[in-house]
Amino acid sequence: METSDLPLNISREMLQDNITLDKIKKGLTKKVITEL
Repeated sequence: METSDLPLNISREMLQDNITLDKIKKGLTKKVITEL
């Protein structure tokens, strides 16, 4: 039962990491645009 839960946990963590990366990218682009 534990082995079947592992892939879900990994994918969830990856999704969360992608969301944070997207937020960082959006924040950086906004800063760059405002600086221009």
